[in-house]
Amino acid sequence: MDQRVDRSRTALKQALFKLLRTRTYTSVTVEEIAQCAGVSRSTFYVHFKDKDALLSESASKMTGLMSQLALEIVPEESLIMALDHFIWAGDAALALMTSEAIIAATLASQIHSHLRARGLHRQGRLLVPSPVLSAMLADAILAGVRMWMTSSKRLKPADFANALARQVGGMVKASFAGMVNQGE
Repeated sequence: MDQRVDRSRTALKQALFKLLRTRTYTSVTVEEIAQCAGVSRSTFYVHFKDKDALLSESASKMTGLMSQLALEIVPEESLIMALDHFIWAGDAALALMTSEAIIAATLASQIHSHLRARGLHRQGRLLVPSPVLSAMLADAILAGVRMWMTSSKRLKPADFANALARQVGGMVKASFAGMVNQGE
């Protein structure tokens, strides 16, 4: 990728997070994001269709990591680092988590891709269609992280990472057709 393109995209992502530290996602405008990033509004639109596309791409690394919980393949250290990052990012991370429709759709899409890659999307493999399971898992993950972040008695990131991985893994295992109550 061209260095100028990369710089502009990075500046726009950083500007969004900077603004989310003190504002809600819905109150932030494209104009404000561009101004904070030091680029024009037209430059914003060269890189992103709208602010939802910027948010989705900005969160894709985090949601990508979280989506791996559905397959129990996420290294615990990586999840702990992500949770530590959420604590560091504070209000911006919380604002990101509460932009639920966009983040949940991004996360559900990534989970669905993982399920498809394992062949779990085929009829009869799951008790519910894989898009439904993907949405359920995305909502559960985001709700858990949001509650953890706002708790006055927050678990240590390592303890929460372990609990989250076990809960999501349990939801996936309970969704296998013909495997419920078979000791799987």
